Order: sequence, then structure tokens, then C-alpha cells
Amino acid sequence: MTKDNFRNWITTHLTGLILALPINLTGIPHGGVETSSAQAAENTGSSQAVFKGEHTYQGRGGDIHFTVSGDLKSQPEMRGRLCWKPTIPSGNKVSCRADLQLRRLKEFQDPPSVAYVVTIPRGFRDPPTGTEENLFGIVPIAELTIAAGDDKVLAVHEIGVTNHTCAAVAAIIAVLGAGIGFYRFAIYLGVPGPKLPTTTGIGGGLVSLMRGYSVPLRLISTSNGWASLSQFQIILWTFVIGAGAVYVMSLTMSLITISIGTLALLGIAGTTTVLAELKSSQGSQASPTLALPGQVTYLAQKGAPREGEIIANWYPPIGSTGLITYLVQYLDPATAGAWCTACRSLRATSLRIVGLKPDTAYQLRVVATNSAGMGPDATITAPTAKATIKPGQPSVTGVQMQDGRTGTSIPLAWDKTDSATYVLQKRLHDSDADWDMVALAEPSNPKATVANLIPNTAYDFRVRTVAAPDAWSPIETFSTGIRTPKWSDLVTDTDRPAEIDVTRVQMLFFTIISAVFVALSIVDTGTIPEIDQTYVTLMGISNGVYVTTKFVRT
Repeated sequence: MTKDNFRNWITTHLTGLILALPINLTGIPHGGVETSSAQAAENTGSSQAVFKGEHTYQGRGGDIHFTVSGDLKSQPEMRGRLCWKPTIPSGNKVSCRADLQLRRLKEFQDPPSVAYVVTIPRGFRDPPTGTEENLFGIVPIAELTIAAGDDKVLAVHEIGVTNHTCAAVAAIIAVLGAGIGFYRFAIYLGVPGPKLPTTTGIGGGLVSLMRGYSVPLRLISTSNGWASLSQFQIILWTFVIGAGAVYVMSLTMSLITISIGTLALLGIAGTTTVLAELKSSQGSQASPTLALPGQVTYLAQKGAPREGEIIANWYPPIGSTGLITYLVQYLDPATAGAWCTACRSLRATSLRIVGLKPDTAYQLRVVATNSAGMGPDATITAPTAKATIKPGQPSVTGVQMQDGRTGTSIPLAWDKTDSATYVLQKRLHDSDADWDMVALAEPSNPKATVANLIPNTAYDFRVRTVAAPDAWSPIETFSTGIRTPKWSDLVTDTDRPAEIDVTRVQMLFFTIISAVFVALSIVDTGTIPEIDQTYVTLMGISNGVYVTTKFVRT
């Protein structure tokens, strides 16, 4: 399995796991939500408060659920009181808050019972010395007393009052751990992304900290160096819901219930990611009904013969369908039938072949191809002009690419010629583009960095001295590196990078707003919130418009 296939396999299975995990969690009851009918039936005939489980854990501001069994009409007014539990049973219970508000949630007829909820006050004072603690001595224990009227105690229940700060630290550690793990795995798979500065010391640390915002770009980057909006959405939701789940579970010490609305948003994000990947790969899928292309028409050599070059152009096959690319090959008459490939998958209908021998009649052939296969070839004879270089003139040799290549620049160096100034030219490889002059910062220095290039693109280079205008070095071809993703990619289209895509802006806006809402709600309530159906519908429409535009654009 190649690295690209392995990466696709990992992406597909992780997406499935992300979508499946919350669905499994929905079947796990929240600690202390309700008491079963069987438990309530055992208490029929007398009022009794029943809690779920032996112990309940909750942070301040969280809700505690319990059920009071008995005749619904005869149930008196319920009252609650919360006190810290002393380590000595006979010790005084201090820091009590009497008359906590109890709220009725639901009434049951068979057997008769009522579900209540009481909220731990956010302003409940810190535990004093001598308070009993649990979980390795880090969670203080309080006692919740449920009474009917003024004197009848229905239940005294122990509650571990957890710390919001500790839960937040646990969530941050989980996010950082998962983020670092995914980031290192992305580097292993060769996913393109911005590099952190290599400087050391205090200055380097500050620069690294300031550039830390760019680290997540590697998690949402495609193989060609573009930040993917659909991948950003699924990564954002994964981390928000994952961190929220850790936060809530740290407060309740139990597995939690994921709301249907949150599951719907995760499903929308996952579906968008899958459809975006499908759109990106559909061009490479063969069509069983697509016919083979015909022969290219009007293949000819353009202009007069040139020394060491052939420029050819042609027209597409008549009646061709589907995406057409061209295989261009040439044959040196001095070789015994060894065709050389000039370009294997050219989309243009013209090509400049460079680096040929002068005064030679080459055979040139062009073959049209599509996903169904290759069509018949068209062949012509294309000669090159006679050599104009005079014997004894010096030429530059040893043109090589140096370390430090980026997505938009290529550093070059060549063998030094004494007391010489240099001329460097470049052209787009596999095209009919002419040679362009590259301005040298130091004309006498045998090295230069060619900038402002296109990422993931091959270029031809040649060098000569000013004293020998016709003595060019052998042509060398080098490619730029993979593009570095940018945050601006989230709102621009790959095919039109200088244009803002309003469908992307809409999807990004609603994604961030909904994620911030969910995060704030989790921090405020200590639960995964239920998202309104109308907002889920709005997110679905936004994502649907985004995916639709990807399929209808050409």
C-alpha cells in the first residue's frame, strides 16, 4: 500500500469512527437522570427519593436528578439542603444552603412517581477543613438532603462536587494530546503544511508561539497544498465535541449522552467531507460507456525550424468526449525505434520540445487519451535548424538545484567560469511557452534563486555567459515544491484563488458560529447542548449549497 493510499484509508476510517462513536454514546444513560419503573415500584405506598447509582458527581452549577415515589396528589412540597460532609460522623455540618429550589420534570402514573432536578449553586462556598474527600482525595463530598415539608427526610445522598478548572485542564490536555498526535501523523504521511521557524532562544520561542496558529493548517491540508474547508469543518467539530465530552465526563465521572442535534451536525460535516473527496476524485474514475478518442487533427510544426527545439500544435479529435489529454513523443533517426516521451498527460494542444540535437529530422507523434484508453496516433516529420555555436566558445555546465526549494522558488547553482557574468533563462516545462529572462541579483555569482513560480510545477532552465550569446548550458528541468496551505484557502476556490467564494464564506461563518455556541454552552451548563432543529436545517442548507457548487462548476 502506497503512502497516498494509506492516507486515504486512514481518512475514511477516522471519519467513520468519528461519526459512529457519538451514535454509540447516545445509548448510555446520564448518571442520575431517572429511576427505572422497577425501582419506583418498590417504593409505592410511601414517598421516598431514589437516586441513580451509589454516588453522583457534578460540578457547581450542574443538575442532580432523582425520583420521588408515592401518591402524586399526597406528595407534600419538597425541600432540599446541601452541606459538606465532615470526616467525623458526629462533626458539625457546615456550609449548608437550605431551601434549594427543586423543579419537577415529569410525572409517572404507573407506578406513581415524580422526577425532580436540583441545581448545585455556583456560589456554594469552598469546603472547609475536615470535609470528606473521594477519588484519591481530590473531590470533596457534600450531602444533599431531600425533605418533604419541614421535617420528613426522604433521602440523604452523597455528591462529589467536582472542579470546573480541573475539568477544563483535562479537556485542554486531551485536545493538545490529540492535536499533537494528529500533527505528527500528518508529518509522517507527508501532508504539506507551514514549517515552524528553526531559530532558538527566547526570540525563536516567541516567533514559534506567534506562528502557532498555522500549525492546524497541516491537519486540514490536501495533498496538493490547499487548506480544505470541508476538512476544517470536520476537524473543528471533532475537537469541540471531543473536548466538550472530556470536560463533561470529568465533571460527572460518567459517560454522557450526545444530543441528536449535535449528532446531526457531525453527520452533516462528515457527509460534506465525503462528498468533497468524491468530487475531487471523480475525474480519475473510468467511465465504462466512454468511447476511445479519435486521432488528433491538423498536427503540424509551428514556424520555421529552430536549433534544438520543435514547436508543434494540433486540434482535438473530431467528436471527442470526456477529458482529453495528449501523449507527445519524438524519435531520433539515429536511434533504432526508441521513442522518447516529451509529455505524458498534456491538456494543451501545443508543445515546445527543447533539448534536441540541431540539424536533425525527428519523427513526432501525438496520441489523444481519455479514461477509456488511447486513440490512434498522428505522426509528422519535424526537423531542427543547423547549429550556430562556433567551436571553441565557452559554455556553462553543472546547472543543479540546491537545498531550500519551496512551493514558489527554486535555488540554482552552476559551475563557475572565470571573469564571467551570467544570463539565466526559464520556461514552463511541457508547454509552448518561450524562454523568459531571470534577473540576477549578482550577475557574476554562479547561483540564483528563481522566485514567483507556480507550486507543483516543472520548469526548464538554461544558463550562458554574456561573452557567449549562443553557448547555452544543457537544459535542466526542476520542479517547485508542494504549495504551502493558507488560511485564505478556506474562502477561495482552488480554480480561482484570487476570487472569494460566497458559498465558502457562508459555510465557514455558520460553522464557526455554531461551534462557538456549542463550546460556550458546554462550559456554562456542563452538558452537551441540544441544538435546535432549525439551526441544524440551516447548517444542512449551507453545506448543501457548498457541495452543489463543487459539482456544478467546471
